[in-house]
Amino acid sequence: MEQITVSSKGQIAIPKAVRDALNLSEGAKLTLEVRGQEIVLSKEPAWKKLQGAAGDREHDGRIRRFQETGARS
Repeated sequence: MEQITVSSKGQIAIPKAVRDALNLSEGAKLTLEVRGQEIVLSKEPAWKKLQGAAGDREHDGRIRRFQETGARS
């Protein structure tokens, strides 16, 4: 476990070893979730980047259902 410090602007730096392990680069999108006294950062799944690409809400819903259930609708 690594310890990080919050800057005066509320920013944190993700250690290089973690960035490398998750293949994070500049501009990567992360999801932040608060769980009690914990902060959880998650890398956005690759399939999420496809949502909205076609601008078709029904298409986006099918991608989501397929990803969640593993079956096509």
